[in-house]
Amino acid sequence: MAELIWDGKYDPHGNKRAPVRIELPFQTVETVNESVQERQRTLELSSSGHDPEWRNRLIWGDKKYVLPSLLPEFAGKVDLIYIDPPFDTGADFSFTTNIPGSEDLLEKEASVLEQKAYRDTWGKGLGSYLPWFYDTAALLRELLSDSGTLYVHLDWHVGHYAKLVLDEIFGPEMFRNDITWWYRKWSRGNKQFLRNHDSLLFYAVSDSQTFNIQRVPLAESTIKRFGGKRQEFADEARTRKIVSDEESQGAFMPDVWDINSIPAHSSEKIGYATQKPEALLDRIIKASSNEGDLVLDCFCGSGTTAAVAEKLNRRWIACDLGRFAIHTTRKRLLGIPGLKPFVVQNLGKYERQQCLDVMTFQTMLLPLTPDDPNNKTFRYEGHDIITLQKIVERDYKVPEPQTAQELIGYYARRIAEAVKLLSQFAALAPKIREFFENKAFGRWVDLSDMVTVRAMSTQVASYVCIQEFSRVLKQLSIADQAPELVVPARMLSTCPPFPWSRKVYEANHCVFNMVPCDNDFEKSFARFLDNADDISAFAKLPQPFGFSIDYVDLGMNLRSYYPDFVALDSSGQHWLIETKGMESSEVSQKDAAAANWCENASTLTKIPWRYVKVPQKGFEVLQPKHFADLAALAPDPLLWA
Repeated sequence: MAELIWDGKYDPHGNKRAPVRIELPFQTVETVNESVQERQRTLELSSSGHDPEWRNRLIWGDKKYVLPSLLPEFAGKVDLIYIDPPFDTGADFSFTTNIPGSEDLLEKEASVLEQKAYRDTWGKGLGSYLPWFYDTAALLRELLSDSGTLYVHLDWHVGHYAKLVLDEIFGPEMFRNDITWWYRKWSRGNKQFLRNHDSLLFYAVSDSQTFNIQRVPLAESTIKRFGGKRQEFADEARTRKIVSDEESQGAFMPDVWDINSIPAHSSEKIGYATQKPEALLDRIIKASSNEGDLVLDCFCGSGTTAAVAEKLNRRWIACDLGRFAIHTTRKRLLGIPGLKPFVVQNLGKYERQQCLDVMTFQTMLLPLTPDDPNNKTFRYEGHDIITLQKIVERDYKVPEPQTAQELIGYYARRIAEAVKLLSQFAALAPKIREFFENKAFGRWVDLSDMVTVRAMSTQVASYVCIQEFSRVLKQLSIADQAPELVVPARMLSTCPPFPWSRKVYEANHCVFNMVPCDNDFEKSFARFLDNADDISAFAKLPQPFGFSIDYVDLGMNLRSYYPDFVALDSSGQHWLIETKGMESSEVSQKDAAAANWCENASTLTKIPWRYVKVPQKGFEVLQPKHFADLAALAPDPLLWA
């Protein structure tokens, strides 16, 4: 069979390199659309040792880490996978979108993680795209069940290369169709015919695949000739048809699909550049899955796959590297009537580790063998020659290694301990692998070679690796990263309708007719804002609107915090407000994150934002009449002015 070859596909011993498999723990940031009763039931099931009820999953993260992390739970259990990976050799992760209520456009640049993903995918053109796509397809193959199928959405840029890769992984006999999605596009073709179609490469895992026959209406000529009745062949040679008494169910669906792209004026269009029509996914999901089956999309973009799967009563897992994609998908799902609860997850605080560039580490080259010239660099007598720090008294007890992976795991745990990232040590492993493979010895080395393994296990290698990674990681934190506009501004009026069974307050100056309140204090505070003569407008921030602020809890985990109110005072100052009854141990972390958000929002949008926390006891004692009276509750009233 013909095979595509690229640099690095095989190791020096002629063995095909397997995809990197770093399993990271998923961290649930929030559970969306879950009632109090459902949450209580989940807690009861968990506490009694039973598996909790299924929750669909929206995951923020690079598929490079998400897919291996799904394997322990979902290997051989996914029934349908649809992916729409990047296939334009000039594409990156930036995008342009409309600002609600304005004709202005906002261009959102790619984040650090997205820039790195772009380099991994397209940094060397096809030379990096092909191994990237190969690793992706190989992991997806492991996730699919015996009855599972895969649809890969591509176009003329790389479709012909991808076909050979998929033939190699699934076997050419498992290829089912090269489906042509034809759409209308009004443009000119000066030197070629108009490019008005994409391709969907359709593969099965086995002959026991799920496939529900789809049909299209009969042609007018067929109806005229046969009267809309079902036709049967009259002989084995299939040369003559006869008409039965049964009504025809339609013709078998061909592999050329005429489905319009989404018109600009359509209510389905949500302003995401690569959004696909729901009719396309509806056809795929109906054909290759049944109700209750599990559908996966690891490049979910605007969330079409998840939205259609939800409407068709399929379970789903949707992933994407872009925060804007996760935000867009979450908001879109909340607009579906009868939406089942789902969880939003990430892979913990791995963003810090992924910002590392090990090739910039300022370390001296490690000796690979006893006669290596780099040995002259070190006189290892209990001191590190760079820092002169004595290390004999704190020798690292490096385990007797059998493989490089054992050492990488050991170093990752030691570094995680040093920088207090215990729950995320596995995220460091690929960076440590890259360090030893490409940087530490001054050239690329084979980590499967025992000479390399022994060199990695020396006291010098141990000390240099742990100290340098710890030093660089301690310089990085979420607060150190430059603020960026993750999503464009949104109007509160765009919040989809939602049911509310708790307390409400009917207000005059609120964006909503009713203020949804979680408790009596919130209702009292809403009444205060409505009556304060120095407040022009205010609103409670309902969870379906989807506004949250990331913060790091005391366990160094990334969490989401949902502020209570926003308000605009008569001077034009915008306020982010938290009403607080009992204070938990993490209130200070939330306060700092909210204040930091206001500072960054003011800088990026040129709109003044400030944060205020209103404690219940102080509010009830003060009984303020004007919003400015709340200055008395501030830790430093001078900062209020």
